[in-house]
Amino acid sequence: MKNITCFHEHLINACLVSKKIPLLLFTILLTIPFLNAQVSLVKDIGTTNFPGTDPKQLIAYNGNLLFSAGPDQNNFTLWLSDGTDSGTVSIKDLGNPFQKPGDFYYSSQLNLVLFKSYPSNPGGTSVWITDGTETGTEKLSNTFTFIDNFYEFNNEVYFQGGSSLTLAKTDGSTSGTVIVGNSILAPSSFATLNDNLLFSGLINTFNSQNELISSDGTESGSFIVKDINPGFPGSFPDELILYNNKIYFSANTNLNGRELWVTDGTNSGTVMVDDLNTGSASSNPTNLILFDNELYFTADDGISGVELYKMDTNETITQVFDINIGANSSNPSNLTIYNNRLYYSADDGLNGIEPWVTYNGAIIDRALNTVILKDINTSPSSPDSNPIGFTEYFGELYFAADDGVNGIELWKTNGADLGTVLVDDINPTGDSNPQGLTVANNRLFFAANDGTTGIELWKYQDPTLTLNEFDNHEFALFPNPTTDSFTIKSNDVINSVSIFDVQGKTVKSFSNGLVTYSISDLNSGLYFVRIKSSKGGTTKKLLKQ
Repeated sequence: MKNITCFHEHLINACLVSKKIPLLLFTILLTIPFLNAQVSLVKDIGTTNFPGTDPKQLIAYNGNLLFSAGPDQNNFTLWLSDGTDSGTVSIKDLGNPFQKPGDFYYSSQLNLVLFKSYPSNPGGTSVWITDGTETGTEKLSNTFTFIDNFYEFNNEVYFQGGSSLTLAKTDGSTSGTVIVGNSILAPSSFATLNDNLLFSGLINTFNSQNELISSDGTESGSFIVKDINPGFPGSFPDELILYNNKIYFSANTNLNGRELWVTDGTNSGTVMVDDLNTGSASSNPTNLILFDNELYFTADDGISGVELYKMDTNETITQVFDINIGANSSNPSNLTIYNNRLYYSADDGLNGIEPWVTYNGAIIDRALNTVILKDINTSPSSPDSNPIGFTEYFGELYFAADDGVNGIELWKTNGADLGTVLVDDINPTGDSNPQGLTVANNRLFFAANDGTTGIELWKYQDPTLTLNEFDNHEFALFPNPTTDSFTIKSNDVINSVSIFDVQGKTVKSFSNGLVTYSISDLNSGLYFVRIKSSKGGTTKKLLKQ
């Protein structure tokens, strides 16, 4: 039987107990404001024969959650949830019991969610679209052999589809879902530069394998930007990302291996940034992400193993920190920006795979600015906590991790060691394995297994949204509604103010008390204002007109 560790600071060394808690201790624990009261099963969708419906592809849409789920292993349908049992319903059966909704993609320009039905056999793969209702969920395409890589461009959504894996697009209608051109094959890793669509692919009229293509969205307006690796097997550009008005990406050549490249959209302006792992060996730049006005990525220079690197606007590449000293790799992954810091999982060779954080990566202070957040799993035999799924929700970062005692469960952090804590041990006898963490309708949704119902849809709601703190008269917020700013009246010194949208995402933050708080840059709508002072804090609703 599993053990649990109490995560409150004053009990952290004294409260390592078995799940069978003695009555006296259990009574004491009930007096502590544990967060697990905020974790709950949304709906037990499963049946007796198929107890776990295995919700997948969670995506927020119009204040609700869309996902794919059972009620049995051969009948996955499209579901919608507002976070309540009665409000969690199947809105569309795709018509074929072997077809499952997948690869959900929200188009802000169409204000619709696209998805594909899969697997390809039996029944083929098709493009679907939904507005969250049964009547608004329809098949757009004829049967395609394969569909992948949705990307929004010029008020349409482009993707890979067709019997020959060609470039296709849709405007959200059946008649507007078409093949762009049969000569453009295997498009992937899309990006936009100067009103052009750039992607990896091949044009079968050009003597090349997969190379960098630029397109205006038409077949005639598509061309190879540069034949980076002439002949076989092609350079296969990947991880295209816009930075400093150029597109950076990884590409492979027979001469230099896979390295970091850049393009301004022209042949002459498409060049290798640096041969980080010299010679024909590959540095394999991956996990490209923009942080602190620099481009961060992971790579192997052939000396330090796979570590974290950054590049500035002058295209100077530096190693952020050799986390696993020497030739061994720390393998940073799950790179996520939260509260102006970069979080990721990495292995320093001593503590196993744990959460790490980089403050700014300045080379002069790199030993101070890149640190392990917390050694969550201190087990000597299997020390990896393997944090994954970093997702921000109401000012804190949530993720799944294994502390070696409670199994893989839901954790959260406020960016400090002592503020990195277990939220709830959902499965008392094994791993709940939270997956697909997604914020919608003021809740954090995820799929998990409590050991009884199988893998079902769960939610976590921030306690400050359920404690009637909106009536806390120690803090007065006015005017409310407001048009461009507000003031907070309090007898206490205000330490910080954070503003969240209805999805729970931080949209503005202030590090100290001000006379007025400007929100002129925010759109009209409902927001939540979290106020923290030396005596505590509260969360209040704010309506911007």
